Amino acid sequence: MTDVIKFGKKFFTVGVVITTIIWSLGVALLVPAVASAATCPTLSAGDMIKVTGKPAIYAVNNDLKVLYFPSGDEFKSWRPTYGGYVSVTQACFDSLSVPSAYPGAVNFHAGSYVVKRASSDQLYVVEPNNTLAKITVDAAKALYGTSYKVMTVADTFWPHYVNRGTDVTEAKAHPGMLVKVGSVTYVVSADNKLQTVSDTGVTANGFQTKFVRTLTDAAIAGLVAGDAVTAEVKALTDKTQSGGVTTPPVVTGGAMTVSLAADNPAAKNIADGSAYNDLLKLNLTAGSQGVKVNGVTVTKTGLIANTNITGVSVWDKDGNRHGDVMSSLTSDNKVTISFSKNPILVAAGGTETLLVRANISAAAGSGLVGFKLAVAGDLVTDGTVGGTFPVQGNEMNIIDGSSSLASTTI
Repeated sequence: MTDVIKFGKKFFTVGVVITTIIWSLGVALLVPAVASAATCPTLSAGDMIKVTGKPAIYAVNNDLKVLYFPSGDEFKSWRPTYGGYVSVTQACFDSLSVPSAYPGAVNFHAGSYVVKRASSDQLYVVEPNNTLAKITVDAAKALYGTSYKVMTVADTFWPHYVNRGTDVTEAKAHPGMLVKVGSVTYVVSADNKLQTVSDTGVTANGFQTKFVRTLTDAAIAGLVAGDAVTAEVKALTDKTQSGGVTTPPVVTGGAMTVSLAADNPAAKNIADGSAYNDLLKLNLTAGSQGVKVNGVTVTKTGLIANTNITGVSVWDKDGNRHGDVMSSLTSDNKVTISFSKNPILVAAGGTETLLVRANISAAAGSGLVGFKLAVAGDLVTDGTVGGTFPVQGNEMNIIDGSSSLASTTI
């Protein structure tokens, strides 16, 4: 039995080395970016896969990209024995791409070992979300035992730990640690909360007894209690530490209907010299397929000179601005705001809002101002736009701001 395991491990290592060499030559760039549903089983972040008939095991992240295990040590920090993978066809594996940025490999399980680089004596502990935190020798002895094991991470693989945590300088349990105080087992969450782990929680999350550190109450003092772990928690079992859930790619390019939002800004007085006045609020509703909105052209209405509008901007329902603040209108009262690098995504069957705001010059004095979406083509999308046009908001009455607003410096 021992010989069989060694034989498998040898081939596992060879497979990883060959794969690493191929990636270094850039062959991975030829792999298609999206898995084919016809050849691949349903996969979730952290699942391990293996091509039928071949020894190497990989893990997939929440973008269904393939990550390799640098060595058997990383693999065994997640699973003590060979196995636990989903067998896939060669066609499925070849349809999966590799990450274009770090991490591209599976790191040690959080709380498993103290690690260091080959070229340095500085010690680190592994924390959730591919994070390393510096630890002092005294703290390492107190938390991991006087005979704690140090795993050396080659410089080649060091960049896969993409985040850095808070230095551990005292005997306090850090994020990712499995600890036992008295008869109770705990795991410290990524946000530093103390979560009790039941026996079923230990089994469901694949926690290994050798990584449970027996500590005193002092090691967990001050930690706020978190949710109990009684079943599998994907954020804990996801070997790629990419978030614990699989987010399927958003398919866009469908049909979208535009309408005036029920809470479109009501007509009111606004002061000249004021900024970010809400003037037009649109509802964007997608059909059976999502839509990506990359820009919009709006037309000014009312009686105000274009030069008295010093800024027009677009915002989403979460208060995020899309595109730049445009400071000039054309002679036909239009202004175009492009935001293809930060599009508004309307999910299939969902509704998003697009809010138009305007800045008014202090020289305006008086007038009326509003905005409208004149035609369907004024929305730049990757789909089709429908609705009843023009979609026009209320016009605001501009008043002299010098007598209505105090001067404020920010």
